[in-house]
Amino acid sequence: MSRAYQRGTRWWVAWTDEHGKYRREPAGESITTKTAARKLAAELQLQADRRRLGLEDAAPQRMTFTELWERYDRTVVSQHRGAKQTRSRWTLHLAPAFGARLLHQVAPVEFEEFLVGTARPDGKPLSPQTRKHLRNQLRAMLNFAIHRLKALRGPNPFTDQVPIVRVPRRKPRHLSAEQVVKLLAATQDEVRALFAVAVYCGLRKGELCGLLVKDVDLEGGWIHVRHSYDAQPKDEEERSVPIPDELVPYLRVELGRVRSRWLFPAIDGSMRTRAWKVEKVFRTALKRAGLVEGYEHACRRKRCGFKERRADGARSQCPTCGMILWVKALPLRFTFKDLRSTYMTHFLRVADLVTVQRAAGHSDPKITEQHYIGADAERMRVAAKKLSFGGGGGQ
Repeated sequence: MSRAYQRGTRWWVAWTDEHGKYRREPAGESITTKTAARKLAAELQLQADRRRLGLEDAAPQRMTFTELWERYDRTVVSQHRGAKQTRSRWTLHLAPAFGARLLHQVAPVEFEEFLVGTARPDGKPLSPQTRKHLRNQLRAMLNFAIHRLKALRGPNPFTDQVPIVRVPRRKPRHLSAEQVVKLLAATQDEVRALFAVAVYCGLRKGELCGLLVKDVDLEGGWIHVRHSYDAQPKDEEERSVPIPDELVPYLRVELGRVRSRWLFPAIDGSMRTRAWKVEKVFRTALKRAGLVEGYEHACRRKRCGFKERRADGARSQCPTCGMILWVKALPLRFTFKDLRSTYMTHFLRVADLVTVQRAAGHSDPKITEQHYIGADAERMRVAAKKLSFGGGGGQ
């Protein structure tokens, strides 16, 4: 027996599947009326009844990737915090390649060729990380088709037939203690405390934007991470991060000018969103702090086109046309995310691995070890100085 009901502003459908199990799921954003929801529920019930009676043997094999996506989107994707990125990958890459294809007609080698040859709309090749995400999304969709919808038979081709996409491991970058001091001193007042919490506690951008005033316990010495933006934090686990003594003055200043329930709100007091260009603010702070790799001197006269990179930012005239050159500082190749790397790299020098892993919110100490301990050149340099074989003559 199928039925449709409304929960909040969304419609849900319920039916009994071919195994006699009561099932229910959200009807999806495209279902906005009770009539449409009832029709969807009736279709699901009819399909389950035909399967139970053995009348629909080959029919499940006739599902297209678009039909699979519609079910997968409203059942799985809509419940996860990464829904926007998952839908974007489907729209930009997967739908054009497989949308109209039937599930059973796509051979494993076609998936492999897609992952190798896929490119961005502008023709540039996709990064290995993006291709890895696409592979994982296709694998998850086919698992859903095989195990949940029973719309495809046999093993998932991504289990042992489509090779894993190898992503080169980027060496994490971190700022030195001296660079951190310069950066915070040069950062604009309105975001200085936010940058300080990022580097002293290792919070992610979403966790900083979702931090509430009540989440800061100065007396107890803890910051309680309960949100990423307005949703649950990564891995859906809350954690508490100790507040270092040097961070307290920054937090006192910020708590003394509370503008809303968010600790680091936007100008109107609302929560900062993913659209906030924190990288632009970060690069500006790097330039103001003098953390640059050089200066670009360019002529402002379009017909001239003179351009040169120099070590200093002193203004001078164009050697070609005599115009005053435009000087542009080129910040060091750090990103805002590197503040989190800085926190873990420096914290690992004074704390054990498990302590840092819990403070960082990693699900496994191996993640912390892989991404941060291996990048700590200072640790290796100090250890190498202690290496001795009892010689020391050098002859």
